[in-house]
Amino acid sequence: MADSCAWVGILKKKKSKRKKKQKLKELLNDNLNKFKKDKVLIYGILFSVAVILIYLGFFSWLFFSWLSNPYINYGIMIPFISAYLIYKKSENAKVEINPYGLFLIIFAVFLFFFSSMYIKALSFMLLVIGLLIYFLGFEFFNKVRFEILYLLFMIPLPEMFIESIGLRLKDVSLSLTFAILSPFLDLGLSSDYITLSGERILRYGLPCSGLESFLAFLAFSVLFAYLYEKKIWRAILLVSVSPFIAIFFNSIRLSILVFVAMMNIDIILTTFHLTSGPFLVVLYGIILIFLYRRSIWKK
Repeated sequence: MADSCAWVGILKKKKSKRKKKQKLKELLNDNLNKFKKDKVLIYGILFSVAVILIYLGFFSWLFFSWLSNPYINYGIMIPFISAYLIYKKSENAKVEINPYGLFLIIFAVFLFFFSSMYIKALSFMLLVIGLLIYFLGFEFFNKVRFEILYLLFMIPLPEMFIESIGLRLKDVSLSLTFAILSPFLDLGLSSDYITLSGERILRYGLPCSGLESFLAFLAFSVLFAYLYEKKIWRAILLVSVSPFIAIFFNSIRLSILVFVAMMNIDIILTTFHLTSGPFLVVLYGIILIFLYRRSIWKK
């Protein structure tokens, strides 16, 4: 009996030692992983500083474009949206150093030294991909492909595309505006002016095209479809109709602008012209949120 009790005591001690060893091993693994994450954080900060210094000219061009180019004002939000989505997915990501990412980083830096800002933009996106692969591996990169591609919306369109697309949008918007107002007003076109009973009341040009709304609506629809819509056909439908909604909204804006021009008060006309575009973008965002909350687009 005494021998039996002694063996039971020895077995309990062995189990206790095994548990302690297991806990110690888990603690060491946790500390090692934490150390790796801290190390990655330090390297990430150093890389960020280096990237800011190397890409300072590109960032200045991009920031100036966001502030001065009315067609890409919404672009200032895009990198923050992408960064937030990537951060949320990286919270539980394992540190997985992959040397293949380094080759992409080197290639991206090489591309940066080309003079075109659009090549520099491509270089920056490849750099982000390279950093993600190097620090977090291919598996994590596959999880954030959308977030990387979404950065394309922050880059201004080349001037030739702005003119080409803008002129077509302007013609469509003007046609729709005339269709809305013709039953009530005697409108016409003279050179670059909209006329009322033969008198010039409003000059129209590329800013009347609604290109800003067109691009912003498209960017927000893509984001909304990705975040909230799992059914592919409904996601495609949402993205596909957004340009037509933008054209319709812009035609309503131009119609109101004609009535404002009839008041012949320059300060009101200028204020409305400058603020109505961004207002439409905000309004569209509110409509998307409303649709989701009302379960129209819920899964």
